[in-house]
Amino acid sequence: MNLKESIKKVLREERNHSKLIVKLLNRLIVSKYEDVCKIEVVHPSVDSDYDFYRVFVYFNQHGKNGSKYWEENILNEVWEYVHDTFGISPALHSVRVPSCNDNKLNENSVDTRFNRIKSMVDEFGVFNTIKALGSYTKFKKIYGDNLTKDEKVILIRELVKEYGEDGDYIDVMPYDIFVEIDYNQTDSYDYTTEVIYVNKGGYFNFRQYSYDDELDDYDWEDYHNGSEYLFVLSESELENIIRVIFERVIHK
Repeated sequence: MNLKESIKKVLREERNHSKLIVKLLNRLIVSKYEDVCKIEVVHPSVDSDYDFYRVFVYFNQHGKNGSKYWEENILNEVWEYVHDTFGISPALHSVRVPSCNDNKLNENSVDTRFNRIKSMVDEFGVFNTIKALGSYTKFKKIYGDNLTKDEKVILIRELVKEYGEDGDYIDVMPYDIFVEIDYNQTDSYDYTTEVIYVNKGGYFNFRQYSYDDELDDYDWEDYHNGSEYLFVLSESELENIIRVIFERVIHK
């Protein structure tokens, strides 16, 4: 029985084709290209956060053919083999290692959820990774607090473009987001600052309320408006804005 007939037989008998895909790609890709070190395939059943196959291709970063263009051509070839043979449209991930003799290749490095998400973030960005997972809650559970400040600002801007009013802004005023910033303040006054909305340009608009000693509270009827760049906020404040957008505005 040749390889093609073997594939057809297995396709009829089982639903998890991971091992057969690896076998096919080892023969058609790994044996053909010396700078392709290894291929791993992860079936959706391994993790309920995914509903698609993922193929990880390990490249020797110091090999003869280490260009990004060459790697992309190999990934395209992998995708075509898997799709044409199995009718599967896999997510592809390239992993660059110091050499094909690297011991890490024997550690099943994609067997942790964090590493798989990190690979997706590096290749597709935070926003697209969250969309693939289906919710920010799932993403946070796996990825933790590892987003940088830059990534958080970029994520907010992408959320506005995707889900905002005409792609321009998202109104977050009803959800009591208060931040600490210095804006037209003097030592004589105590202020609290509430975020009104965030926009696609990476700015947020706010209202700043002064404290009234007679009321023993902030005067919510007396305020002035302002605008600042998101980068002036702390990472925890940016995180709070992201959480509110997902949970309260787009419900994901």
